[in-house]
Amino acid sequence: MTRPRSNHPGAPAWLVGVILLWALVVTPLSKGEISSPRFLVRSWQAEDGLPGGVVRSIAQGVEGYLWVATAEGLVRFDGIRFTNVEVDGGDEHSLPLSPRFLFPQTDGSMWVATAQGGLLRWDGRRLATVWKEPPGGGLNTASMQVVSDGAGGTLILHDTRTWRSAGGVPEPVERSPAIDALLRADREAWAKRGRPGVGATSVQIRDHLGRSWMTTASGGLVVSDPSGHSETITFLANETERRILELLEDREGNIWAAGGESGLLQIRERRVEMLTSAHGLATHSAMALLEDRAGALWVGGRTGGIDRVTGSGIEHFPVGPGGMGRPISALCEDGSGTLWVATRDGSIFRFIDGAFRTFPNAQAAPSKITAMVADGRGQVWLGGQQGLARWADGEFTNYGAEQGHAIGSITALAVDAKDVLWLGNSAGALFRMEGDSFQPIAREPGRRRRAISALLPESDGSLWAATLGSGLIYWHQDRVTRFTAEHGLPDTRLTCLLEDGAGHLWFGSLGGILRVRQDELREAASGGTRQPTWLQLDRSDGLLSRECSGGFQPAGWRGRDGRLWFATVSGVASIRPATVRLNEQAPRVVIEEVRANGELSPITQPLLSAGPGRSRLLFRFTALTLAAAEKAKFRVLLEGLDEGWRDIGDQRTAAYEAVPPGRYRFRVMAANGDGVWDHTGAEVPLQVLPNWWETAAFRAGAAACAMLAAVGVGAVIARGRMRRRLARLEVQRAREAERSRIARDLHDDLGASLTEISMLASLAAEEAGPGTASGNPLGEIAGKAQVLVTALDEIVWAVNPRHDTVASFVDYLAASVGESLEIAGIALRLDIPRELPAIPLEAERRHSLFLAVREAVNNAVKHSHATEILLRVRHPEAWIEITVRDNGRGFLPDAEARSTSEGLRNLNSRLASLGGECAIESSAQEGTTVQLRMPLAGPAHA
Repeated sequence: MTRPRSNHPGAPAWLVGVILLWALVVTPLSKGEISSPRFLVRSWQAEDGLPGGVVRSIAQGVEGYLWVATAEGLVRFDGIRFTNVEVDGGDEHSLPLSPRFLFPQTDGSMWVATAQGGLLRWDGRRLATVWKEPPGGGLNTASMQVVSDGAGGTLILHDTRTWRSAGGVPEPVERSPAIDALLRADREAWAKRGRPGVGATSVQIRDHLGRSWMTTASGGLVVSDPSGHSETITFLANETERRILELLEDREGNIWAAGGESGLLQIRERRVEMLTSAHGLATHSAMALLEDRAGALWVGGRTGGIDRVTGSGIEHFPVGPGGMGRPISALCEDGSGTLWVATRDGSIFRFIDGAFRTFPNAQAAPSKITAMVADGRGQVWLGGQQGLARWADGEFTNYGAEQGHAIGSITALAVDAKDVLWLGNSAGALFRMEGDSFQPIAREPGRRRRAISALLPESDGSLWAATLGSGLIYWHQDRVTRFTAEHGLPDTRLTCLLEDGAGHLWFGSLGGILRVRQDELREAASGGTRQPTWLQLDRSDGLLSRECSGGFQPAGWRGRDGRLWFATVSGVASIRPATVRLNEQAPRVVIEEVRANGELSPITQPLLSAGPGRSRLLFRFTALTLAAAEKAKFRVLLEGLDEGWRDIGDQRTAAYEAVPPGRYRFRVMAANGDGVWDHTGAEVPLQVLPNWWETAAFRAGAAACAMLAAVGVGAVIARGRMRRRLARLEVQRAREAERSRIARDLHDDLGASLTEISMLASLAAEEAGPGTASGNPLGEIAGKAQVLVTALDEIVWAVNPRHDTVASFVDYLAASVGESLEIAGIALRLDIPRELPAIPLEAERRHSLFLAVREAVNNAVKHSHATEILLRVRHPEAWIEITVRDNGRGFLPDAEARSTSEGLRNLNSRLASLGGECAIESSAQEGTTVQLRMPLAGPAHA
């Protein structure tokens, strides 16, 4: 239906008209909730957790719980959960609990007067009966008062009688002027706090903002500002016989009402106002919106057509021939004030002469346009699936893939103060137009990115960009910062982006409307560690749905009066940023319950215990914030197990599985719905007891036993090793004795005999005469015998164990080489340390090394024609190095020469078998140097 158009589209009074229109309509938000133009009202009944549907009295205790007295019982309320408070004991002498009035005291106690005239007291742990009925009788509970006397006691007034309690049984006291003054002041204070006196016909209260709240005879509530403006909230339109019994303002500024049979009521100031189909919009779901230069609000919906909201009302305009229901995808007002509209099917329309008319040559523009913007030069830019187009001078100019521009499917456009065009596409890429080209910015290689939903250029050349799933992008001086859930962003699916002129950014999202300070974001982008504080507005603030519409432009708009408009799936939401007050009251955190392996542990103990053995720990806690308690957030830390604080969202329990034995401290902190944290939080120490085999005593005993066992085993092993060592020494001693005997026998018997043979042969040869010596066999016998004596001497030296040291080996080697070179007529130069260590050297190894050295000396004597030979001995750590160097003619030490030399091959193979090495250097000018290196220990295979 098309309504008459307004004759005054530019009048700012249209806002007043909208408010007046809303004031005539009461829109139910959900079960148990009532709407008013300025306030949100929520109710709780028996089905929501109350013991009964008749609420008689309400009070807030020192700890922060809301206490609710119903006809059927008493409960504490943390904003989420009702907890029954039962009378301690529960036997036949306990008081039937039908509470009538609640009296909170500054010492943390809560006194409860019952409908039967009884009195109970909560001391922080239990609810105990003070008296079942007043001493002296009487059931006039309405006149009862409970007030602190300022001296550590509590005065109790019932009818005309007064008692005083100092923690025990109340004792009657005489009335005095001081007591009368104290009771009178208490009655006056209660009357101002929302509890009517005896005979009062209405309930009233004055809140912290100076507003007056007063009940009406019809069951409603009148709210009056200090300026004189008043508003009536009607809760019970068809049940005028019911009335509000008490009012209460809690510490966060919420107003609570004991509504009798209407249950428990909460009244909070609305921070989000809604404009819906109930107010006259033709569409239930808004897609795109803008405010034109005349001050009219245009709303494009999912079901087609556009609504114009002015001070005269709401007027609907069909879009397209026949008024077909084409969802609106983009809106734009050009420099001449003409409204442009794009629909989901790709059509473009302009508002001319009071109707939307098809755009000529629209087929030349990109298909399925989702963003349009006008610049200061009179040009209109249109972005869609096929790229970008510009309308100027009556024609379109396309910038797409066919024209060589790789800008993809355009989803967001913006023009800054310098008329520079900024673009965002469906792949999350950002571009800035320079001339007729597009400069890509904010590149993040390898990152999966979602579509850009809104752009906000800054005067300093930086850019804010909202995305549909990848959070918020800030591009500044070629540096990209992306804000996601890691930075506290409540929802990364952002649909629009606005600034309020007071230093805040506002976002529509699929999880409500968000707000954050720009300077906090910039500080975080520059490397600051402080987490930005995000405000999240949702149903508890007046939204009908948390989901804001996304994917179309503009999905949000800042009006000329500063009001912010957001398209949502349930209509249009509006916010007045200057009137949004934060709840600065940090919530008090209370740990309500600790369970170890399913068993409840009393929290009153100084140290809770669990176990023995690995245990499952469950902690239940709450945050005492009554304003939108469902938005409270928690962080937990189990000191001794967790490495750091864990964000657990709105969960009010934390469970730990298989916690090992040890001492721990569980800590929890909370933030209210506006992000104000209580960093002190609450904590509880506990210990998980070990099993008997995990105790320190058992471990100490086990360690001692293990030590004794180790000592015993070590002693057995050491004794076995000693026995084996003694056996080896015994075998070695026997071998050495045998070697000594063999050496002695060889030297004394065989050596003496060979020497005697050599001497007799020499004498016989001499007697035969000098002329016959050369041909005499006796001379040959003497020579052979002498050779055998020398060889036998070497064998005796090798066998004798007294020579199994490095020092003995070197002494014998020097003597033997000296004798050989003296016979050959070659000088010997020795380079041997003065003192050599008596390190053991196995007989086989020293004999093989001796043969290798003698081989090197013999080669020098035979082939070098040297006049001098140097014998050098060195002892580097566990090695022995022997160098034989002559001053002869040398030879060429190439591979072929070595392969043809039997002596050289013997040296290499002999040293290799000892684990050593042989190095030979030779030249015609400097002679030949043979270096033999051998480890002092190792197997010998020579």
